[in-house]
Amino acid sequence: MKPKLIACDIDGTLLMEGQTALSQEVAALVRRVLDSGIAFVTASGRQVVSLWTVFAEFGGEVSYVAENGAVVFVGGELVHRVALDRALGEEIAETMLVRPECDLYVGGVEMCYVKPKDPAFVAHLKNNLLFNVTEVQSVAEIPEPFLKVSAYHVAHDPDGEFWMHKFGACCNVVVSGADWVDLTPSGVSKALGVRAVCERLGIDPKDCIALGDSNNDVEMFDLVGHPIAMEWASEAAKAHAAETTSSVADVLARVLDD
Repeated sequence: MKPKLIACDIDGTLLMEGQTALSQEVAALVRRVLDSGIAFVTASGRQVVSLWTVFAEFGGEVSYVAENGAVVFVGGELVHRVALDRALGEEIAETMLVRPECDLYVGGVEMCYVKPKDPAFVAHLKNNLLFNVTEVQSVAEIPEPFLKVSAYHVAHDPDGEFWMHKFGACCNVVVSGADWVDLTPSGVSKALGVRAVCERLGIDPKDCIALGDSNNDVEMFDLVGHPIAMEWASEAAKAHAAETTSSVADVLARVLDD
């Protein structure tokens, strides 16, 4: 039976390192998926503005789960937003600022805020991830709620255990790919975001497929009826998947051919 919804991670799943746009093959398959009546959802730790850019040709036809589930847009409408307690968010941010091995990222709805230690970090956010970025002098001047606070590790060695030990009792802590540790409000995950889309569209999560490659996909995998991990996925992601694949395009084509 065909799924009613496909939820897909972006970095390391739909886009490989260095890619900033969908391939023509994948874009054509997404169009066919939507035209067949299957909902398509991006489920990412990225800022929603970045997802809008990647999927610009589809606009509100695609649903967007951003900031690891803290922000959800369906049909072009913001339907879900969850923020950290402000004092907790500022404490996490200040802790990141004094640790030399990482840069600070604070996610709002359509803007992220940074106090960079290295200009290359800002360039990475703008040019590679396609984010809207505002540089601040202090975390206190950030004008909107903290939806996600992340540590970016340029050395590709995110220390999830440190952040879990320090803040795991107060919020959700997850390693996202090779570079990031993301801290979001307790209970927030891609699964929460995908569930919000399903409720909005009247879809049972068990009628959904999800594709991903990292630890921040685990809750989403446990939610849906058929989770698929990329062959290079983390061991945690693979352990919660029903199968593995080397190609999102192959999965989409198979769904359409069933």
